[in-house]
Amino acid sequence: MSTYFLKMNGLPVADTFISNDYYEVEEMKTKLTYPLVSKRFHGASSREVDLIKNPGQLSRFSRKVFSFYGKKCTNAYFRQKNYVYFQRFIEGEGMDLRVNIVGNVITGYFRKPKRNDFRASGSGIVIKEDLPIEAIRVALKTYSAIGKAMLGVDMMKDENGKYWIIEISPFIGVITPIQMKVDDVPGCYFLLEDGTLEFKKENYWPQELALRVFFEQTYLSSVEEWKKKHIDPALRRGSLTKRIGNS
Repeated sequence: MSTYFLKMNGLPVADTFISNDYYEVEEMKTKLTYPLVSKRFHGASSREVDLIKNPGQLSRFSRKVFSFYGKKCTNAYFRQKNYVYFQRFIEGEGMDLRVNIVGNVITGYFRKPKRNDFRASGSGIVIKEDLPIEAIRVALKTYSAIGKAMLGVDMMKDENGKYWIIEISPFIGVITPIQMKVDDVPGCYFLLEDGTLEFKKENYWPQELALRVFFEQTYLSSVEEWKKKHIDPALRRGSLTKRIGNS
């Protein structure tokens, strides 16, 4: 559902093939571009994520998925049964980027896969550096379209420099409030109405910020009113600029 929602809103989601029909998968297997990343709906931190390299491997994979019991997963209480979710593998820089947005507060980081692996999420190799403006712009448009208090947007940059959304998370878990650094200084960006991203040496637990935004959107205004005040003015300008604050 999230994939279709992103497409309908014109957001750059990675090419995705979804099916609940074994025969459709067999018909499409020679028309798809390999390698493909297979995902399951209940996976997190790269659990239940596989790389499918050719049509033969796809057939073996789908036979298990559409079998009587379905395909075994790492969680003994779940099986992948009667559905496939394949996403185009994006080579890019070899690492993904997560942008976290809660209200007008923006943080994020890069994640690098372990050696001989393609999965960056869950690898534990996190690089906390400044975020590219284009990636922030894509994440803000996604955040505005979703309309929730918190959103994590995972992206990959392809060889042409374009950012593609590979996953969104409406609620994220963190073990430290320090999620981003600019010139090795921990902090976060604040989105201003004129499209300025003002960096400040401030750090927050995102769950606490999300609770504040939830109350603002639910009891002090509507979601649409909140977005018109805090997010939409900056997006309407069409461009973002960065500014390093003194605090």
